[in-house]
Amino acid sequence: MVSRMIFDISFVSSSGSPIEICRLAAKAEKLGFNAVWMAHDLLSDSAWVICGAIAYSSSRIKVGPGIVNPYSCSLPEIAMAATSLDNLSNGRCVLGVGPGAKRLLLDGNIKQMQVISKLEQTVGYLREALRPSSEILKINVNRAIPIYVGCQSPKLLEHIGQWRVGALPLLTPPSYASKAFASMKKGAEAAGVELRQQDLIASILVSLAKDENEAARSFADFITSILLHLSPRQLDELGISPKEAYEIVRCYPQEGWEMLPSKIYRLGAVGVENCIKALNEIAHAGFTRAKIGSPLGPNKEIAMEVFVKNVRQQLDSET
Repeated sequence: MVSRMIFDISFVSSSGSPIEICRLAAKAEKLGFNAVWMAHDLLSDSAWVICGAIAYSSSRIKVGPGIVNPYSCSLPEIAMAATSLDNLSNGRCVLGVGPGAKRLLLDGNIKQMQVISKLEQTVGYLREALRPSSEILKINVNRAIPIYVGCQSPKLLEHIGQWRVGALPLLTPPSYASKAFASMKKGAEAAGVELRQQDLIASILVSLAKDENEAARSFADFITSILLHLSPRQLDELGISPKEAYEIVRCYPQEGWEMLPSKIYRLGAVGVENCIKALNEIAHAGFTRAKIGSPLGPNKEIAMEVFVKNVRQQLDSET
């Protein structure tokens, strides 16, 4: 049973034009979502620009990039942008950082190296820069801006626990939630620190529509576009080997969504019943906050309405 689960939502460049994403964010605010995150994938739309537009045109919802990485952007620039966004939004910025997708970085001729030490340096710098008493930036930092590390690997999840920082783990599949939570808890216990559940956001891929076949088709299109970027450790949870993942991506354009093995759809939550099941699963693992993300569905606005009416209300009735 989900108890007092807080829901965030996320968008990517393929969710629509920057103007359309801003419109969807406004809808998310009206529907009561806690925060809206915008992906910052290399060579795609800039999350900072879109988040700034969302912040200026909204009044309540939290907003931020999910995620930026320290390879394609310097740490001072990340701190500058986060502080500017926080000041523009009157204290509503949330900052997601992480290693980024290795293959996407290579598209920009950028190598992803020494991931753990690089992220440890990133967290340390940003924690210092993004607090009111800091003298690093030449602009006012009015509050400690919350930092969330997005990742998939067990080793990084352990370090999140050690660093006492927020977490934004992508759970593909959602059934990986208990192992992800256990990894973060293990890291926190090893460092002798407390794991703060309110700072842990389970990120799951959701696809909803009035027609569940359309939800499945939308999910298939999206998951095959990112399948080779996902953690082999998490894919193994469903018995998907790197070789099988490659073959699925290779054959999908010819064979289509109906020919995908059923386990592919378990990498996310497709349809109302599966979405409720996934959210109950992550709640039982220990998460109290969830971020539902792209593809969301063939029509993002309808998908949000279905989530609120058929998923969130059902979960609320169970508490």
